[in-house]
Amino acid sequence: MTRTSKALKRLGVAAVAIATIGAGIPAFVGTADAAVPTGLSITAGDTATVGTCNAFTVTTTPAQASETFDVQITQTGPVTQNAPAPIIGFCDPDGAGAAAGTAGTPDQPTFTFNNPNASSSTGAGGQGGTTTCQNNSAINFAGNGTTGSTSTCNNEFTTAANGTVTFGVSSNQAGSMQVAAYVDVNNDDFFNSGDTPSASATKTWVANTTTGIACTPTTDTEPVGGQSVYTCTTTTSGGVATVGQVVRYTVTSGPDVGQVGSCGTTDNSGQATCTVTNNGTPGNDAITVYVDANADNTFNSATEVNTQVTAKFIGAPRNIACTPKEATNTVGTTHTVSCTVTDVTPTRSRPASTCSGARRSRVDRSPFPAATTRSPARTRTVSRRRRWPAAAPRVTVRATRPSRPA
Repeated sequence: MTRTSKALKRLGVAAVAIATIGAGIPAFVGTADAAVPTGLSITAGDTATVGTCNAFTVTTTPAQASETFDVQITQTGPVTQNAPAPIIGFCDPDGAGAAAGTAGTPDQPTFTFNNPNASSSTGAGGQGGTTTCQNNSAINFAGNGTTGSTSTCNNEFTTAANGTVTFGVSSNQAGSMQVAAYVDVNNDDFFNSGDTPSASATKTWVANTTTGIACTPTTDTEPVGGQSVYTCTTTTSGGVATVGQVVRYTVTSGPDVGQVGSCGTTDNSGQATCTVTNNGTPGNDAITVYVDANADNTFNSATEVNTQVTAKFIGAPRNIACTPKEATNTVGTTHTVSCTVTDVTPTRSRPASTCSGARRSRVDRSPFPAATTRSPARTRTVSRRRRWPAAAPRVTVRATRPSRPA
């Protein structure tokens, strides 16, 4: 963004049209656009390894959309003679970006500048403004033995609906980086003492050297033929996550001995995922997970950082029966026991009866009509069996019907 358009934006003018009125007097017509915040805050600085994209969040006051401010990052290189200036820049911390205006995660472009060569780039997606990176001296492009060369990058941001912007910063050198969010009062694309409001933080970069690796879980139990999955994190001696580390594993003993595999490279959190697949044989695998420092796909126990994990693959439950259970033998003779191993067969339990213990009423459902007084009558005996409890007596039902007329 040019200083002219930036100044107009500070005044709340989005577009300017020139019209001739009367004697050629120009008239400027504009509409309100971005606002200038009255307060700024930034997340606290921390420590990360060089090469990572480390996130910062700036919150404006009032917390609302379309407020603009600048961020300047500055880092000084080693004072060693001819030591190059740091390569610093802005980046997308989650690696995915987001649509313009998404709260807290606007789509920021990735900027990488090989300082001290002065350069600039316009951000993509409507969220990144003009970014400039330059060395502090047109002559001193590297350390001179007394002072180091400083790299500076500046970028303009516009807040999302909740008044925040999350962006990432990166560096290729260990050292301290100053991160300053500010309102560029004099529109010079550089942070000055008179630029208010402002907020700042310090980012500490350390060498991306892995000295440790740890995996979770350390012991995993899975069914035979299954997969055991581990999340492994690589760190520096100070416990800071290291990125871009090649992680591999090898099974040193157990049913899957000899199996090797890649866990990929560690992400921005220093993590990689290892998956060990069982061959269908139960047992315990001893697994070595290591950082393949020389990328030769082979574990070197003397030089490569490593850790140990265990995978237990359990088969189906079994029954064992041995005969004879008891025996008497003469001293000095051989006693033989035969054992048989079988799979456990699940048994189904019968559902509980829903019938109560109350005695049912004995209702006669005979198809014969009731007794009648017509004469002469014949009588017959009908015997019916019902499903009563064992102790219930046999029930006899008598029915009569009139005899047919002579």
